[in-house]
Amino acid sequence: MLDGDTLLAEVGGKRERVRLIGVDAPEYGPARTDPLGPEATAFVRREVEGRMVYLEPGRERRDRYQRLLAYVWLSRSSTAPEDLLNYRLLARGLARLYLHPPNLDYALALWRAEREARKQGLGIWKVSPAWR
Repeated sequence: MLDGDTLLAEVGGKRERVRLIGVDAPEYGPARTDPLGPEATAFVRREVEGRMVYLEPGRERRDRYQRLLAYVWLSRSSTAPEDLLNYRLLARGLARLYLHPPNLDYALALWRAEREARKQGLGIWKVSPAWR
């Protein structure tokens, strides 16, 4: 686990840094910690640690840091946005929407998740107006 929007995963027998598509979570690390950064990181850890997740690579497969860009599914058989880690972070207000073409496959669902979190004043939308 690295932080709220980047995780480590074993892909094809190789350890990969995976950047969640469509989200920008508060930073948590030695160089900088944003409000709710520890909470976003802990949430991702609880969701993925010790379990099999399913990566759906983006149309653009890697970012400039060579991280694998992916949607992270928590259930292999589901296509419901609620089973998408990227969506869950936004729905809880633990990240803001970050869309970067051409990776827009679930943009509408992700936008709706953020909109609802904003409307309810969850997470960053409640405690950290400066970060957004």
